[in-house]
Amino acid sequence: MRCYSRSLFIATCGVLFGALLQPSSVAAATVNDPLYSQQWGLTKIGAEQAWAITRGASVTVAVIDSGSGPHPDLDANISQGINLFGGVNEPGAPDVDTQGHGTHVAGIISAVANNGAGIAGVAPESRVLPIRVLGPDGRGRSGDVVAGVRMAADMGARVINLSLGGDQESAPLSEAITYATSKGSLVVAAAGNDGPTAAPKWPAAFDQTIAVSFVDQNNVPGAKSQVGSYIDIAAPGVGILSTALGNYGLSTGSSMAAAFVSGAAALLFAAQPTLTAGQARDILLQSATDIGTPGRDDQTGFGLLNLPAAFAQLAALFPDSSQPVIAALGRLNEDLTVMARPEVKVQWYRCTKPGTTATKRPANCAAIANAVATQYRTKTRDAGTFIRVAITTPQQSTPQFSATTPRIMAKWLVVNNVSVASSTKTTSLLGGPAKGRTTLQLVSGSCTLTRDALIASPVPDNCVVRVRVAARSPFPAMNFLANIAVSPAG
Repeated sequence: MRCYSRSLFIATCGVLFGALLQPSSVAAATVNDPLYSQQWGLTKIGAEQAWAITRGASVTVAVIDSGSGPHPDLDANISQGINLFGGVNEPGAPDVDTQGHGTHVAGIISAVANNGAGIAGVAPESRVLPIRVLGPDGRGRSGDVVAGVRMAADMGARVINLSLGGDQESAPLSEAITYATSKGSLVVAAAGNDGPTAAPKWPAAFDQTIAVSFVDQNNVPGAKSQVGSYIDIAAPGVGILSTALGNYGLSTGSSMAAAFVSGAAALLFAAQPTLTAGQARDILLQSATDIGTPGRDDQTGFGLLNLPAAFAQLAALFPDSSQPVIAALGRLNEDLTVMARPEVKVQWYRCTKPGTTATKRPANCAAIANAVATQYRTKTRDAGTFIRVAITTPQQSTPQFSATTPRIMAKWLVVNNVSVASSTKTTSLLGGPAKGRTTLQLVSGSCTLTRDALIASPVPDNCVVRVRVAARSPFPAMNFLANIAVSPAG
């Protein structure tokens, strides 16, 4: 599918190659959405860690596209739509997406979490402002996009998502993006799907947008991902599960990757409302994980979107001295960071039980010797325990204790998404420093587990595997469930 034309703007869409995936039989630890375990992109960018701080409430993301619904997993987060397609101007028009692209993009950004249905968005409490500029065939006029960008900025959208583009620069659109930036909006654009030899796509190539290329779950650029000096950052974009017309589906392309970055930006703005668009851009790019040629490169820009690192940079710019929060996956050798100003006293604690925030040290927690910096790397001794941090300000002598991290694990799932009918060595499924005999048992799903390999089911599914690791000093025994999503080959 060719996704651009010289005279028209059309969605950088990718092909929907899945309809409905079966729900997981085990709810995810952080949300209860049944398809959450199949959203590999959320895990890849560290969304779960950012959710310990914010889920995007009070931030509006304008999705200038084909519409954004209706969809039951989105409707609660969708503002009243605006139809600009074909040169009309219909504020408050029914938000009806007849193409499906905008609905998929909006779901990546803002699908409702913890509603027991479907999926979760990157910023599941943010609001989407849907501005329709594309028709049923995914095509539209640049003039409508110009009007949409200006309208989104005037309506206070902190983020404007442009998962669309063309082969030539439109001066009016560049001026509109400059206007939106001056109003405080961060503009995110898909870099294009015409392959590594194609010319730059606009408006992604305009220097005031964040141009996003796409990679798969192994950090390999998509076969159709574009290359060029205009690429700023990469994000998940292969086999991305999101809302579809009346259902859920998988799609591939830079449109999906742009939506991940827009959702990430919404989280940053929610955590720090005074953040400027320029600061948000700098944080996202400077905190990206370098996955290509060392330094910035033309395939993945500054690297892969990394939310925990972005929030660590946000903490350095806007330290919060009153509410200590730790973003953590719960793994050995993980760097934990707390927001704190230089004058604040910090102390990390090792606990035997999980717990919420507190103003008094819980009896099951002991101070970790010499752990008094704003960052703490979990150690072998932490395996099987929970970590807290306490901060004390000069103005408040009572320490404030954070909630605990998840239990610190010494072994964890590193492959959480496989292709249908594929074979994965069991030794490749898990990572971590724990030693001791490891046994795997299939709990549910239609995968086959042999002594040496996991054979994925021939159809999309979710396979749940019980992992048991025998104790071998200095690590404790472990017994946990691992969710492995089986997705269509892409």
